[in-house]
This record gives sequence, C-alpha cells and structure tokens, in this order.
Amino acid sequence: MGLKRRLYFYGKPGLKQTTNIRVNELIRVSLLDGEAVNIFTAVPPDFEWGGLVVNGRAGLEIGLIESFYLPWNVRGAI
Repeated sequence: MGLKRRLYFYGKPGLKQTTNIRVNELIRVSLLDGEAVNIFTAVPPDFEWGGLVVNGRAGLEIGLIESFYLPWNVRGAI
C-alpha cells in the first residue's frame, strides 16, 4: 500500500480497521497535546535473489516490525 493511501486510512479508518482506528487515536491524542507527529519514509530498491524479485519496501517493513516494539503495531509481523 502506498504512503498516500495508508495515511488516508489512518485519517478515516473503517469500522473494522482496528489497526487504523488505533493509529488514528494515537495521532489525534498527540496532535491535541500539541506534540509533533513525524512521518519518516524509506524506499529501498527491489532486488533479485535466486531469480525471484524481492520487494524492498515490504521486506523493510517486516524487518522493522520484527525489530521494534511499536505501540500501534501490537500484533507484529505475520
């Protein structure tokens, strides 16, 4: 999912989008408390491994989820 679409869902979560609802609340509380909300992006290149195309962005996201405890990602990586 692209950044624009992901941020849209954080701003307007659907009724069953529990992660987006949780992130929406964290962002709203931070902004109401006068805190800055920083958004960092990284776009690692895709690469090939053993003849297979590997998605660099998806791999980075999974690696970050597995390496850090993030309050908005309580379930972790699949």
